[in-house]
Formats: sequence, structure tokens, C-alpha cells
Amino acid sequence: MPSQASVTSNIVRLVLNGGLLASSYSSLNNLRHLEIRRNIRMSVTDFADLLENASQLQSLTLLISVLIKLTDSFTNKTVCDQLSKRIQSLTIADSLSNHDYDRNMDQANILSNIVRVFGNTCEHLSLHLSTAPKTVLPILQNMKQLRSLHIHCPSWRCKSNVSATSWFQQSISAIDASDFIYTPDDLNFYVWFGKRP
Repeated sequence: MPSQASVTSNIVRLVLNGGLLASSYSSLNNLRHLEIRRNIRMSVTDFADLLENASQLQSLTLLISVLIKLTDSFTNKTVCDQLSKRIQSLTIADSLSNHDYDRNMDQANILSNIVRVFGNTCEHLSLHLSTAPKTVLPILQNMKQLRSLHIHCPSWRCKSNVSATSWFQQSISAIDASDFIYTPDDLNFYVWFGKRP
């Protein structure tokens, strides 16, 4: 039977529903995809240690409240720098307005911080928004390496697909993108980019 260290060193995708022993961090050197499904007991320091040891990490899925907590409201330089260097795919699994960690952070502030922290390497971004998709224009303007964008916007908050389509066409003109495909449906807005200036 293999040792726990050899088993954890072979982990490529990890889904956390609870905590993880800090002693396991050093053996996560092959970890590429991390999903945190709910609020977990992990300090900012522990998360920084996990990121330091998971040098292959490139995909992150988590709740916005967990992201705010684990980055100390996007102020922990060590954590934010590690995320900025590595994460190519980010999925926020709930609404940006659905958090109780830092009441001073509204959706615009959160989006601004996501762009700041993940703007260098993130190519695939999935968000759940509680306001009109026009709030995402800064993402399109500042995340030039973005190859796909998924916005989940509940239909009861969006007026119509026509307005979302119109908004997107105006946004594309504003960022001078010419190679893209987008598809709206009742709850989602998907964009795939080709070459961007």
C-alpha cells in the first residue's frame, strides 16, 4: 500500500469540502485544479503555504466569500501574487453579491480586485453576477489574455437577451475586439475570444 505522501503527491485535482492538514501541503506539488466547495477552516497563511507548495496550480473554483477570506479582502500580497502568477482558469461558484465576509466590498469593488489579481494570467473566467452584465466591461478592457468568459446572470435580474446582446456589441466596440463568438441564453452569457489587440 502506498504511503499517504506518495498518494497526495500524485493528486492533480483536489476538491475540498472541509479543511486540509497543513502537513499535506508540501506533497501537493502536482496539483493543477483546486475546488473549494464551501467555507473551510483555512487561514490566509495556510492558503499562502498551500499555494507556495502547489507550484503547478492553474485552475481555481471557489465561493466569493472564500476568495475574499483567503486573500484577506484582496490585501494579502503574498497570496494575491501567487494567484496572479498561476491561475489561468477562475470560477466563482456563487454570486459576487452573495458574501458576508467583508461588508465593505460591493460587486464593483470585487470585480475590480478580480481584474487586478487575476488579470496577468487568467484566460478563462466564470462569474455569477447579480447586476447587468455591463459591469464586466473593465474585465474585457483589462484582461486582454482572456480567451473565454462565462457570466451567469439570473433571468429575473436581466431585462432581456436583447439588452445583453446590445450591451455586448457596444462593449466589443469599446475594446476593439474583432475575433469573438458569444451566445446568450436565459441565464448565461458565453464569450470566446480569438486574437485580441
